[in-house]
Amino acid sequence: MSRILFVLFVCASLQSFAFLSGKGDFENTTFFNIGYAFPSKSRLNIYNPSNLQTLSGEIELGGVWHIRLLPITKYARLGFTGDFLTLGCNYYTFNEAGKSDKSTVITGRWGLNFGPNLSIECFQDGYTDIYFKGRGTVVYDNVKTSLMDDDGLGFGFKYSFGMNFRWKALYIGAEAIYGTIKKVNYSNANQNFAVPDDYVKIKLGVNLN
Repeated sequence: MSRILFVLFVCASLQSFAFLSGKGDFENTTFFNIGYAFPSKSRLNIYNPSNLQTLSGEIELGGVWHIRLLPITKYARLGFTGDFLTLGCNYYTFNEAGKSDKSTVITGRWGLNFGPNLSIECFQDGYTDIYFKGRGTVVYDNVKTSLMDDDGLGFGFKYSFGMNFRWKALYIGAEAIYGTIKKVNYSNANQNFAVPDDYVKIKLGVNLN
């Protein structure tokens, strides 16, 4: 998935610096998107899994706000981006080494995200956003394996970087998320521990204004 991010970055950057018929107009925007995610399998390494299947997605409602007093050039503007609401879920099914029964891990997450943003005007009404976000996250985790059969809440502060392209009402993008989640409130206190919660997602959505 890093290749997807790299290709999108190169294509958008080449287009951005062409400044095709750009006007230098930057308006704040609100967006809604749906993302399909590719979660890391690193948290499952202790099970040596086979026949692994994953299903993961996320929805976001957020915005981009430009600082009008800090223009870089006519065609580039610094600002901030954030997500008022992020809801997502990872679902894993797999066979543990030497076992025939299916094991499952389900992680649901809710978060608020915020960070710096660089917007570049590619052409009239077309913009590229390059950003970094800090991500405060609360999760519900349900694990049914040979080592653990329990559920509980968790929290973590993660980070991400990504790129969006906006053209009129259209919004597309890709984002890589990294960090760990501290599991708490399990019925067995010995099962409270931190696990990786990394994933890459591609996003499709709409600009609402």
